[in-house]
Amino acid sequence: MAPEEILAVYKQYGIDGNEKLQAADDPAAPGHGPQTSAENQNAPRAPRAENAVVWRLHGDNTMEPVKISLGITDHAYTQVASVIKGELKEGDALIIRSVMPKSQAPGTLRR
Repeated sequence: MAPEEILAVYKQYGIDGNEKLQAADDPAAPGHGPQTSAENQNAPRAPRAENAVVWRLHGDNTMEPVKISLGITDHAYTQVASVIKGELKEGDALIIRSVMPKSQAPGTLRR
């Protein structure tokens, strides 16, 4: 799907387009304000909240976007800390990303 189509589906399901929260944008995060660099090194870091959208695959091969909050990861498995928008249950088939060969540009047909 084209980015515009994805955003339209997100809107249909009540999901906004900005899915990653940046800790750098949070004025309360360590490193903002009048702290010195020594204070920054010793200040506890607030955990970075990250959200993502996964696609729940239905039996008829249709997909539904589900906004989630990510938990801990070992980069092979990632905890779903909570479901923000949509529904998930254990055992649901999920699509987390698409992978295309480097030689094929997005939106082109394979010959």
